[in-house]
Amino acid sequence: MLGRSRATLSDAGALLLLAALSVGFLWRCNLGGQAMVPGDLLLIMEPGKHYSRQFPEFERVGNPILDAIQQFYPWRKFAGESLRAGEIPFWNPYELCGNPFVGNNQSAVFYPETWLHAVMPAERALGWATSLYFFCAGALMYWFLRVVGLRHAACLLGAIAFMFNGFGIGWLCFPSFRSVPAWLPGMLVGLELTLRNRRSGGMAVLAACTGLQFLAGNLHISLFVLIIFAAYAAFRCVGCRREGDRQLARATVMAAVAALGIGGALAAAQLIPTLELARLSSRAGVLGYDQVLRHGLALQALLAGLMPDLFGNPVDYNHWGAELGKTYRAYTESTFYVGLAPVLLLPLAFVFNRREAAFWLGVVIVGALLATGTHLNALLYYLIPQTRSLSGIGRAVVMMSTGVSILGAYGLHALLELSKRSPEQIARRVVIAGGDWV
Repeated sequence: MLGRSRATLSDAGALLLLAALSVGFLWRCNLGGQAMVPGDLLLIMEPGKHYSRQFPEFERVGNPILDAIQQFYPWRKFAGESLRAGEIPFWNPYELCGNPFVGNNQSAVFYPETWLHAVMPAERALGWATSLYFFCAGALMYWFLRVVGLRHAACLLGAIAFMFNGFGIGWLCFPSFRSVPAWLPGMLVGLELTLRNRRSGGMAVLAACTGLQFLAGNLHISLFVLIIFAAYAAFRCVGCRREGDRQLARATVMAAVAALGIGGALAAAQLIPTLELARLSSRAGVLGYDQVLRHGLALQALLAGLMPDLFGNPVDYNHWGAELGKTYRAYTESTFYVGLAPVLLLPLAFVFNRREAAFWLGVVIVGALLATGTHLNALLYYLIPQTRSLSGIGRAVVMMSTGVSILGAYGLHALLELSKRSPEQIARRVVIAGGDWV
C-alpha cells in the first residue's frame, strides 16, 4: 500500500512538472503578453509592406514560411469568433469569394484545442493551445511508458523528449502539423489497457485518442501515426500468438479495427467534408512516383537528428540544406531532434527489453527510409491512392522522433536497473543481450 502511494505521488509530481514545462516554455506568450504569431511577415506583404518604413529596426523576417500568418492564425481567429457567436463555421466568406471551412481539414473546427479561441482572443489562445498540446503529448507518453512498466525517471525522460521533439517544435506555429502525433501515445495506452483486462476503459481511451488525432487536422501526419499504431498492434498480436494466447491475439486485431471505426465515426463531421472537398483541391492531381521520391530528404539530412542546425537555420539565413542534392522543401521537414540523452541511452534499451527495443528501432528505420525517398514509399503510393498527391514524404521523420524518444526511455530504465546490480551481474546481462543479436 505504501509503495502504491509513493508511486502515485511520483506520477503526480511528474505530471505537475510536465504541466510547468508546458506553460513555462511559452511564458512570453502565456504570461508575458506576446503572441505566438510571426507578425514580422506582415511587413513583407501588402498592405503591411506599404508601412514597413515606419519600422526602421525591421531588416528581414525571422521565419520565411508564410502559412502561419496567412492561414493558421486567421483560420483559428475566424473559428473562434464564429463559435463565440454560437455558429459552426461551415463556410468562410472572407476567403476569395467564399470557401468551405469545415471541409478545409486544417481548420480543425471540431478539435478541442481550437475551442480555446472561442473563450479568449486568438492572440492569447495560440500560446495556451500550444501549451495544451505540449502537456497532452508529454502526459500521454508518460502514461504509456508507465503502462509498459518503465521506471518513473525513464518515463519522464521519454515524455519530455517526445513533447519537445524537433518535429513538434519545427511546426509549432502550424497547429495541425504538430498536434496530430500528440495522441499516438494515448492510442497505444488504450490498446495496452484493452489487452490487460480493462477492455471497456481501454477501448474508450483508444477510440477517443484515434478520433482526436483525426480532428487535429492533418491527414498526412495521421497516416504516419496510423502506420505506427498498426505496426504496434501487429507486434502485440504476434507476441500474444507466440505466447500461445490466440484469443488475446484476436482481441488485439479487433481492438485496432474497432478503434479506427469508432475514432473515424467520432471525427466524421470533420472527415466527410474533408474527403469530399479533397477531390476538388488544387493538390488533387496525381504526382508521378518519381516526382514523389524526389521530394525525399537527402540521406545526409538525417544527421540533423544529432545536431538540428548542422546545415544551418533559415531564421539565421545560413541554411544550406537545399544544397544536399534533392528537392528542397522546408527546414521543418527534416527536423526530428529529441535531445542528446535519448540518443546516447538508445543502445542500453536492448539490455532488458530487446523485443520492444527492436520494434521501436524498426519504427525509426522505417521512418528514415520513407523520409529519404527510398522505394519503401511504393507501398504507400500504390496501396493508398490518396497518398499520390502528397509530396511531403520527409514528414515521416515524425516516426523517428517518436521511436528515439521511446528508445531513450527504455535505455534510461535499463541504466537504472543496472545501477542496482553488481559488476558481475552487469557484465552477464550485457553479454546475454549482445549474444542474442549475434
